[in-house]
Amino acid sequence: MILFWLCSLRDSHYVYELLGLFAWFGRIALPAAIETLRRKLSRTDKGALISALLNRGKDFVWFGGPTSQWTIIPLGIEPAEWSSFITKKISEGTPEPSPVPFISGYVGVFPYEQFSPFSDGPKPILMRAKGALLCNNRTGDCMVTAASPIEYQQILKLAEDLLDYPAQNAQIQYEALDLVSDCSDESYEDMVTEALKDIQAGRYYQINLLRYFRCSGATKASIADLIASRGGPFACWFMQGDSEVISFSPEHFVEISGATGCRTISTSPIKGTSPRFKDQSLDEKSAQDLLSSKKNLAELHMIIDLMRNDLNRICQPGSVQVRDANKLVSFINVHHLVGSVTGRLRDNLSTFDFLTALCPGGSITGAPKIEVMNAIRQYEGRPRGFFMGHAFMLDENGTFNSSILIRTLQKTAGKDYEFSAGSGIVIHSDQQSERLEIDAKCNVLKR
Repeated sequence: MILFWLCSLRDSHYVYELLGLFAWFGRIALPAAIETLRRKLSRTDKGALISALLNRGKDFVWFGGPTSQWTIIPLGIEPAEWSSFITKKISEGTPEPSPVPFISGYVGVFPYEQFSPFSDGPKPILMRAKGALLCNNRTGDCMVTAASPIEYQQILKLAEDLLDYPAQNAQIQYEALDLVSDCSDESYEDMVTEALKDIQAGRYYQINLLRYFRCSGATKASIADLIASRGGPFACWFMQGDSEVISFSPEHFVEISGATGCRTISTSPIKGTSPRFKDQSLDEKSAQDLLSSKKNLAELHMIIDLMRNDLNRICQPGSVQVRDANKLVSFINVHHLVGSVTGRLRDNLSTFDFLTALCPGGSITGAPKIEVMNAIRQYEGRPRGFFMGHAFMLDENGTFNSSILIRTLQKTAGKDYEFSAGSGIVIHSDQQSERLEIDAKCNVLKR
């Protein structure tokens, strides 16, 4: 009867304090806390939220861009041990779907090299969050979540402090970032030429080659404006100590959900690109040209096949299916072709098991994966670091979601921000077209 009464008071913040008292005396098990706040948040308020996070001068994590369904700010974050995350049983989950994408758990980014033949990448950034502030970008609703009522009051206070940050204090600077390439246009085209020779010789079928840029004069305020106004649906910003990873990514990598025994996994590789235009007729033509491009379709289908093969290593026999072979999706600066592959996860898998099978993602390596990773190191001549690595959330209920860190800025102590973008090289590639594709991707940093 008392528990029923408490549940009927769910709209009141005091209920969580009462539940906490009962838990302290060991009388009841604690559910997760999810509360909708009596305030709305517009898209234009996102810059103020990021400024509030920056103003605190502490580590923070941000997920979401203007086209994301949710903006997610994990709160009550503390550094976590990589060993505790990597040994989690990813094949275990709760039967009831959550009404929100994240309640509490692990959030992090790890470098491209983490599950590659190389071991010279930076250490992962891994934190554990006691709760989160979530903003539904479609309705404007704000929600606070916590692992249990005990943590709820702390998370609510953190969330309210962020939401109360005056919008007029947001240091928004409307400016593009200047990108200075580490190689000339001719040098990149020469690298594409050498890769085409490898393809013709049968060394591999496709390779993703990056071009690296230094961002001189970039400020956190200008980046805050860009991530709030031009970030992709899987954009994120991680700040821990002197390290920053800021991704404008449109690419969903892997999602795992469902109850133990019937866990589903899905991946959505992006391959094939054409530029956006302000002129509607030119923009529509660019999209249709992409859909009919044999070169771009081949690029996507090779990676769909690679990801299908990777999923088969960790999924139940016969469960892996291609749901979509070439869907056109338009983003703020480019059109892309996107695939979709799903499967049912095998039992008794750890986080390490499935990440080892799938990482790095096929769309940012090429095929076959091992040989092409060696060729990437040969041509790029450096570690990628967080470029083309992965950002992720692992909720306490077992839901895992992740992105690929394409179109990403990274920064370490004493150095300028660095950016990268790449293109997929196949037998029908043209050197100049591949370079211009990278230019189109870099436009995400321009208003």
